[in-house]
Amino acid sequence: MSTKPTSSNKFKIIIIIITVIIIVFLLYKVIFSDIIKRWKFLKQQTNSLQKELNYLQEENVKLKAPTGNQSNEEYLEKESRLSLGMKKEGETVVVLKQNTTTTTTRTKQEQNNLSISINRIIDFFRSWFH
Repeated sequence: MSTKPTSSNKFKIIIIIITVIIIVFLLYKVIFSDIIKRWKFLKQQTNSLQKELNYLQEENVKLKAPTGNQSNEEYLEKESRLSLGMKKEGETVVVLKQNTTTTTTRTKQEQNNLSISINRIIDFFRSWFH
């Protein structure tokens, strides 16, 4: 017995195939669209951070290089003398003292008055909240 597909059976099969394709497409859009958007965003962020890293590495190299026409030896000598407070022959070192400020001390009577005032304030709040 051989059964030939009728036109209505062919139509049903086409409808089922189209329905499956539509369902697969919708699932793809719902599930994978967010993942793809997230991946693109992360890729852009990675590229941006890589550019920033490259820029900062170049700046680091520039900052580590000696300035102007000074050789490494001259630069190291200058920095060593400045940080250690040493001088070259023929140089004069000038040391500046920092200004210090003095504060006046309170007398015992002032300290007692202050303590009494603080205790009164504390007692007021204790009575208020208890």
